[in-house]
Order: sequence, then structure tokens, then C-alpha cells
Amino acid sequence: TGMFVIGTYRYSTRDDIMRPTQGTDFSVRLSTRGLLHDGDDRYGPFAGVTADYKLFIPLDGPVLGIRAVVEHVAAFSSDYDVYEKYRLSPSRFLRVSPKFIVSPPYLTMSSASLQLRLPITDVAQIPVDLVIFGNIVLGGTTRIGESGWDAFGGFVAADAGLSIDIGIPLLGTVRLGYGLNTQNLEKNPYGQFFFGFGPTF
Repeated sequence: TGMFVIGTYRYSTRDDIMRPTQGTDFSVRLSTRGLLHDGDDRYGPFAGVTADYKLFIPLDGPVLGIRAVVEHVAAFSSDYDVYEKYRLSPSRFLRVSPKFIVSPPYLTMSSASLQLRLPITDVAQIPVDLVIFGNIVLGGTTRIGESGWDAFGGFVAADAGLSIDIGIPLLGTVRLGYGLNTQNLEKNPYGQFFFGFGPTF
């Protein structure tokens, strides 16, 4: 129980929201739950912080994108835990079938992403890009102060592949691609097709 509050600061020089060709984007988000906690369960007040940095570099046509994200949620008191609904999931940083990741929610999450976007059509038309990408995610479940706490965690997942990103008016970006997910290599050792919505950066 208790209030959930989020505050965000963002600074951006990117030249386009959906299809940037240059610039940087930096944001910090602070959140807290349980400001008026009544102590009626084991999930007490906690705070979370997220730092997200993106860099877009024009390469005379193609655009190189780099992203780094660090997140952490921490209970205010050692007597309480963080409600699992608000813990962190690695699936939102992966593009190739993240639904196959079966893992507990995490308290610490770090992610690094690299992509090369090659425009196929002009912005004036329906924008279509060929994107080559790679993502790696690290997650940890231990709390700050606990024995064995690791800022980067013990869970590691990665994916890589290529996709066709299509900008559809009133709908946004639709992504069709093929790639590998390290969490699904046993089932699909040669890769798999995937589908997604929205800009990845």
C-alpha cells in the first residue's frame, strides 16, 4: 500500500523523436512507492532510480546508435522487500523473442545496446530502415548491503540480429526481423523470426 510517485528529468539534442540521425539523449528517473505505507504487509516503501543515455552518430547515410541503461530499486528498510510488480525485467531491453526469458524479477538491471540503421526510403515517404543490432542485459536480485551484492548482477542475456523497421502513419514503427537470443538457443540454435512495435531507442 501507499503512494507511487515518479519524477523524470530529460535532456535531448536528438533531431527527431522516432528516427534520429544525430544528437544525444539523457534521462534520469526517480520513483518511490509507499510514501504513506501503513505497514500491513511485508512490502514496504522503496525507491528506484534509472539512468538512460543514448548517442546517435551520422555516418554519411547510416546512423550508429549507442544506448546504456542502469536501473536499481531498493527498499528503505531491511525489514521490508520490494513488491515484485515493481521489480525490473530484462525482457524490455531485448528485441528477439524476450517472452522466452523465464527468470525472477530483478533489483538491479544494466543494459548496453548497439545498432546500425541504414535508411532504405526517404523521410517524405513511409520510412523504412534496415537495422543491424546487438543488446546485452545483466540483472541481479541481491539488495544493496547484502552479502554478495553485485552492481551488475549474475544474470546475463543477449540478442543480436537484423530487422526491417517500417514507419506506419498513426501506428508508429513496426519491426520485422531475424536474430538470436542467448536465452533461447537450445530451442532455436539457428535463430528465429521476431516482430515488434515502437522505436527501440
